[in-house]
Amino acid sequence: MEQAHILVIADELAVVQSCNRFLSRAGHEVESVLTVQEAVGKLDETEYDVILFDLKLAGNGGAELMERLKAAHPNTPVIVLHGLATLAASEILGHGTYESIPKPISSDTLFMAMSWALQQRTMRLQAKLSTEDLGDEFGELVGNGPAMIALFRLIQKIAPTNATVLIIGHKGAGKKRVARALHRISPRRVEPYLDSSSGVNRGIELSRILFGEVESHFGVDDYEPGKIRLASRGTLYLNEISRLDHWGQHQMISAIKQRTYMPLNGRKEETATCRFILGTSRNLKESVEDGSLIEEFYDQVKLYPIYLPSLAERAEDIAALTYQFLQRFSQRFGKKIEYVEDPLIARLIARPWPGNIRELERTVERMVAVCEGNSLTLDHYREAMGDSLHQQWNGKPPETAEELKELKKQLRQFAVIDIERAFVTSALHRSGGNVTRAADRVGMKRRNFQAMMREYGIQAG
Repeated sequence: MEQAHILVIADELAVVQSCNRFLSRAGHEVESVLTVQEAVGKLDETEYDVILFDLKLAGNGGAELMERLKAAHPNTPVIVLHGLATLAASEILGHGTYESIPKPISSDTLFMAMSWALQQRTMRLQAKLSTEDLGDEFGELVGNGPAMIALFRLIQKIAPTNATVLIIGHKGAGKKRVARALHRISPRRVEPYLDSSSGVNRGIELSRILFGEVESHFGVDDYEPGKIRLASRGTLYLNEISRLDHWGQHQMISAIKQRTYMPLNGRKEETATCRFILGTSRNLKESVEDGSLIEEFYDQVKLYPIYLPSLAERAEDIAALTYQFLQRFSQRFGKKIEYVEDPLIARLIARPWPGNIRELERTVERMVAVCEGNSLTLDHYREAMGDSLHQQWNGKPPETAEELKELKKQLRQFAVIDIERAFVTSALHRSGGNVTRAADRVGMKRRNFQAMMREYGIQAG
């Protein structure tokens, strides 16, 4: 069962304590109030995933509260608690579709009602999204090919839930874009979105960034909160989860399952209220096999995977992405570049793009930087990529057999650059960023493989 933020409204302390105990043990975040007045204040300030409402309050403003719930929180499912004496007040249930369970409360009936409530909430949010104009909700995600249409549909299904999502894709394929889209379309979109995906943070340093740290100064503890705490009830994106050490993985397991975690050097657990979206470009099964990833952590994060296609797998979207980047960088550089000539589009589509969207973005940025007119051309591509004019055929036929021979040689050399770059990048991806393993797999000596990496500016990990 996914974790939820729950409000319990009851005037019996025993009922409140039972609900808190059962739901907290299941990893939910629970708040409780004893009066209708307190409930109104909470509901005005906070959006809850599920509300538990004791029908006994019906004679003390409960009917008005239910009416308020229907008007202000139509997508929030309500579980009504009742006893035999209060069952006669069931006309309140006519205010909407609610689940009811009898008192005294058992853990089995409560959990069954919670499963119903969370399913209802997801379905209502999905129905609401299907009737809304999403407009820019997908943000920087661009594409109209089959792969992207399938991805958009999957994002719409998963975004309204609180599920922890694992985005799997090559480096530069757009994992951050998917994470931001999941946040934008979710009920948490009004809450913070934090990104903790710096490639230089590993082990203890990454754990400090995520979980925070407690330092003692002259016997006084000073707590520096991490990004999980700072994300509050928003979304936290963590790319390349294989960088977490074993201690950090254990804390993430606890944060996802029990919604609690321990800061570095801490003695008191903190509560995790944010949604986790994780990313990786590595083969996590191999990370489990070599011991760098705990199997329980892998089992926990793989439940809701999103597989992100590489740019080579969605070449039909390259033109749209190019214009998206053109608009952004034209504004940034104060230029009025409106067009991309067809031969350049064809060249961009033909290129393998081992660095995916990130590489295309940087290429367009360089082309815009050197462009002085109102359209991008092949000449701008050659200049931006550092390729001399003779490395690519400009369309002018060679006039002699010698010129033909030289041009063919140069074109072969130019093609080899793309092929070798893609060869090295693919080998590293299939080997989880391990240089030795990549060299062994492709049948090369490690030093020769590293020389190719240096030649094309490719880094491991």
